[in-house]
Order: sequence, then C-alpha cells, then structure tokens
Amino acid sequence: MKREIRKALLRLKNNCSSQDGMALATSLILLAVLSSLALVSIQWSARDVPRTKNFTKSRQAAYLAEAGFHRAFNYFNYDASGDSPGQLANGFNDELAGTTWPAGTFTNIALGAGTYTATLVDNSDNDGSATTDSDNATILTSTGTVGGVSVSVEGTLVRALYKAEHALATDGDLDISGNPTINGTSGSVHSNSDLDLTGSPSVSSTATATGTVTTTGSPTVGGGSASGATTESIPVVTISDYKSQSEYVLGADGIVRDGAGTALHDTSVSDNFRTGVGSCSSQNKGWGYDAGPPVKWDIGDSCGFPGNYYIEGNVELGGNVGSAGSPFSATIIAEGYIETSGGPEIQNRQLAADPEEIQNIFFMAGTDIKMRGNPSTTIQGMIYAGEQIDLGGNVSINGFVLAADAAASESLVTSNDVSGNATITYNGDVTSAFLSNKVTVISWQEL
Repeated sequence: MKREIRKALLRLKNNCSSQDGMALATSLILLAVLSSLALVSIQWSARDVPRTKNFTKSRQAAYLAEAGFHRAFNYFNYDASGDSPGQLANGFNDELAGTTWPAGTFTNIALGAGTYTATLVDNSDNDGSATTDSDNATILTSTGTVGGVSVSVEGTLVRALYKAEHALATDGDLDISGNPTINGTSGSVHSNSDLDLTGSPSVSSTATATGTVTTTGSPTVGGGSASGATTESIPVVTISDYKSQSEYVLGADGIVRDGAGTALHDTSVSDNFRTGVGSCSSQNKGWGYDAGPPVKWDIGDSCGFPGNYYIEGNVELGGNVGSAGSPFSATIIAEGYIETSGGPEIQNRQLAADPEEIQNIFFMAGTDIKMRGNPSTTIQGMIYAGEQIDLGGNVSINGFVLAADAAASESLVTSNDVSGNATITYNGDVTSAFLSNKVTVISWQEL
C-alpha cells in the first residue's frame, strides 16, 4: 500500500514539472487576454468611425468658413469687376445697417459639400448704435456647414487712415512739364496710367507708372524711373462726408449755414457773405453767389471769414484774396471744382480742435482743381481732386497731391498736368486727411 501511494505521488510530481503543461496554461491565459483586447479594439474602432467622419466634416466646414470670410473681406476692397476701391464709400455704416450688405451673396451659399454664411456686426465702440461705426472697426463672422457640422471663424476688420506714399499721385495719365520741382524725403511721383516728363522737371525720388514712363528733354529723377509699376491705391473720397465738419456751408440755394444746418446768411437778402468790418462792409465784398447753372461761389478780396468752408457747387478765388503778410486762412472743400487765378494768398486753416479727417486738408474738390498764378505763400497740407488736377505758375505746396480721375463730369481740367515752376515738397509727415478705401484684418480666430 505504501508503495502504491509513493508511485502516485511520483507521477503527480512528474506531471507538474512537465514543460508542456506550463506552455498550455500560459497559452490559454494569453489567448484570453488577446481576445479581450481584440474585443475592446473592435468596440473603439466602431466608435471612431463616426468620430473620424465628424472630424473630417468639421475641417471641411472650417475651410468653407474661411472661404466665406475671404469673399466677404474682398467685398470691401474690390468691386464686382475686381477693381479697387470696393464698398467703402460710407465706411462700414451701410453694411451694418443692411442697406448695401448683399445677403444673397453671403447667406447659405453652396460651395463644395456644404454652405457658408458671412455676417457683419459692429464691435464694442461705445457709440450706442449697432448700425453706426464710430471707430472704423467691425467684426466679420463666417460660418461653414457640412453634413450638419458647423464651424465659425471670426475676424476684426479695420479701416485705417490713408498713408500717402508719393508727393504726387494720379489714377490717370500725368504730364509734368517745364521746371516744376518735386522734392522731400518722399518726393516721388506715380501714375496708375502713363507718365510723361517733359522739359526740365526735377523729381528727388522715383518717377513710376503702371503704364509707361516717357521722358523728353532733360528731366532729373534722383531715384530713377520705372514703367510697369504696381498700381497704387488712391482713395475715391465721398465729399459730402465732410459737410458736417465745416464751419461754413455755402449752399446751392445761396444761403450760408453752419455744419449743423443753422442758417447764418442769405445772399438774396444782404448780398455777399463777408465780415462786415471796415472796407469789407461795402457791397460786392466777400463771398459772392451765382445760382448758375452751374452753382458757383467766388471771392476776389480778403473780406471772407477765416474758416473751414464746404461749398455746394464750384469755387473760384481771385488774385486779391489775402496778402503775403496776411494770407486768407481757409480750408476749402467743394462738391464741384476749385479754381484759383492771379495767385491768391491762402494758407490752410489748420486748427488743433479740428477732427483728424480735416486737420490737414487744404483743397478738396469733387471734380477738378486748377491752381495758377504766383502766390508767395507756401501751402501746407493736402490737395485732392476727385477728377483731374492742374498746377502751374509758382504754386508751392508742402504736403501731397492726389487726383482720383473719376469719370469726368467737369471740363475745367481735362488731364493731369503739373507745369511752370510749381513746387511740391513732401516728407511723409502730413497726417492723412481721410480714411483708406482698403480694410485689413487685425485679429483672427476659429470659434
């Protein structure tokens, strides 16, 4: 019996020490673990399929949102033909009010596998109105949607002050002839069309044209000339924006008002608008009114109030306005043309209290500007013509000159011309008189 028990114990010992038995047990354990991992992997994979689909859709939606944002952004900078300027004639106000925002262009627009919608809202500028922009900044939001998944991008758009790059720039052809001088650290000239330099003009910096630069005679161009240059942005200004900023509005009806619309003088009752002091108290002195057509206000003496003037019509200034020792202090903004003859002595009415938009304006015309004669007073500030400009004689300007070359409605000046001994000095130090027709993005985020 003892022997039998001993044999049984020996067999058990041999079985437990067998390598085959251990391998089998280990294999079973590993198989169970791997089966569990495979089951978990299948479950996670099943869950990741819709997650991956949603992620793909969210990225597609984000790309659509960006496409909508850039299309709306370009709407401000370029018109339907791809030309600049775009839709900034009245800043952002018309778009905020919804009067010019093309909802049909930016609402649920199909693109690829989804749609986008772009909206514009006023930023927190504390002006108390959601449809009036007071700080030249707005918020543009674009939302892209693909398969029920939506993603939005948001950016802050800013309309900065225009920075003049040249002493003289025109959107149309520009002729510089005779002996004019363009100088200063920013003493360059540019035309978005063709530029002709004839005679002995002197340009301290560059002379460039988007079209062709032609030289005849012995012009001096310190920085060299170049054809085929990049087109420069020249704002197309809405003249009426400046009416409320003026001290005196010389109306198309012959009534003089202040910027708020209060009547100050009626030329049908008491002749010209004048100071009424000394020799200026006589009739036919000061600003005279001509009902036209076209409407014209003119002054040929020094009997006008110094001030910021807005004229609903054309302006003519004669040679007896001001004197070398006591120039007429005025800023003149006209809906029509501005013409000087005989060399009136005028200086910019540059008041620290003036808003930035008119601080450095000297002349601004909706159509043409023609300045001739031999004034001794150097003009400080900016000269802007909505159409063409003609500078001649001994006119001297410290500032910059722009001609937007809008479609000609006035024939006073038919081409941009600087001639005689005119001088323009520009050092890039004149604060811009108006806002740019371009918007920029100063912040961007995906919501």
